[in-house]
Amino acid sequence: MASRRDKISKALAQPAQAGLDTGLSTSRAQDPDRSSARPSPLDKTMPTYQLRGVAVDFPHEAYACQLDFMSSVIEALQTGQHALLESPTGTGKTLCLLCAALAWQQTTAQPTVSTDGNGVGSVDSGRAAPRSRIVYASRTHSQLQQVIRELKLAVRHGSYDPAMCVLGSRDQMCVHPEVSELRGVRQKAMCKSHVASRTCNYREGVEAFIRRRRQRAEIHDIEDLGELGRRELVCPFFAVRELQANADIIFLPYNYLIDKSVRRSLETNLDLAGSVLIFDEAHNLEGLCSDASSLDLHTTDLQNAVREVETVMRMLGSSADLDSQCSSDELEMLKGLLEGIVRELDAVVISKPEGLAHDGQWALEFFDRATKGQLNFATRDMLLDLIDRVVSSLSSASDPSQNQDTLCVQKVGALIALVFQAVSKEESLQHSKFYKVHIHVDPNMKPARRNFGEFTSIRGQRQSGGRIFGYWCFNPGIAMQSLHAYGIRS
Repeated sequence: MASRRDKISKALAQPAQAGLDTGLSTSRAQDPDRSSARPSPLDKTMPTYQLRGVAVDFPHEAYACQLDFMSSVIEALQTGQHALLESPTGTGKTLCLLCAALAWQQTTAQPTVSTDGNGVGSVDSGRAAPRSRIVYASRTHSQLQQVIRELKLAVRHGSYDPAMCVLGSRDQMCVHPEVSELRGVRQKAMCKSHVASRTCNYREGVEAFIRRRRQRAEIHDIEDLGELGRRELVCPFFAVRELQANADIIFLPYNYLIDKSVRRSLETNLDLAGSVLIFDEAHNLEGLCSDASSLDLHTTDLQNAVREVETVMRMLGSSADLDSQCSSDELEMLKGLLEGIVRELDAVVISKPEGLAHDGQWALEFFDRATKGQLNFATRDMLLDLIDRVVSSLSSASDPSQNQDTLCVQKVGALIALVFQAVSKEESLQHSKFYKVHIHVDPNMKPARRNFGEFTSIRGQRQSGGRIFGYWCFNPGIAMQSLHAYGIRS
């Protein structure tokens, strides 16, 4: 059986299949325009190589395979194509990627041309068109730290001067002595409370930090930002969200791009149109894309989602802000829908130990029966908006027990958004053929209660009989398709 490397190599050597426009840059030929400035032994400056008309600074004298690799990167960027590139371990792929991409990026910042009333153009030397942004993704923050170390090397010895930032979660970046000890929803609620009351000195220091940062380029990884935040009394979490709007290169984990919910939270300051996306160590990407478009919903998730809605119902009347977010009629409707989903899941007949499997279209039929037709493509956005408001209300609550990573009603909303991700039922027929529904009994979970008036806390309680509703994607292209819709350059 051919190895994955053999398959990739074979694919690179062949033209795209008819009807499948991959835009893949596969050139490995020697670049006729490539030349190099070889430094003398006493020359301490970085060698510069001319690759496809782009001057590339490199920290040391490059090997032939590195020049070929960088030439292919630049070819893809110049032509706006997608490229699948590989090189043996130890050949400096990361440094090659960074140097080639940054060198090309410098060529994209062009002077702005203005015209007078007679249509005569003149170059405005004081302004330049923005560079094409580079978004560099790797699997984990520890891998990104290694990449940023390579960036520091390239910037220290070369002509590169990118404005950069690295994105991370509140859990990773918070430096507040109290808030940083919390996790999940509780941490977010406490953070929002301090920000709203302007009692977080670290958040208050962000504006001054941004002004200082604009005066000098600095390269920071997550650890650097934490140390800087504690030393200069500035919040790294909010600082990088300000910096990302004008950053030339942004570093982030894979899931920030391929997970729709995470990507949506970044849209305010992260404009991907015309950007260059680099996925380092991309052999991990296929499985992660399928996972990002899949979800398992447990019986306990549904039970706790009902309890969370009941919590908001009890909170009504205690706060004007809360009353303005949700009405009792809306909450009663949502509670009824969730109870119907639990009943329908409990009623599914599972005759085999390995569980029950259906095609993706069955999920739409399941929710139609469970909600008696109330959940459909016409009502989807309204229901998801209501769930967002419930989550917002719970996040602002002061219940210390809400220390989980994700609220269960939020997880139900994620499944609904996934099943109803198409624009219409007709379009969903195309999506659903790449999905499977799998329902099975989990002997370690508590069975569903039919008497919802007798719900008790089930976190930490484990009994046999619970069920899992799995909506699994078998096409990693689904996640990439939604990402490409942003107008990615390469």
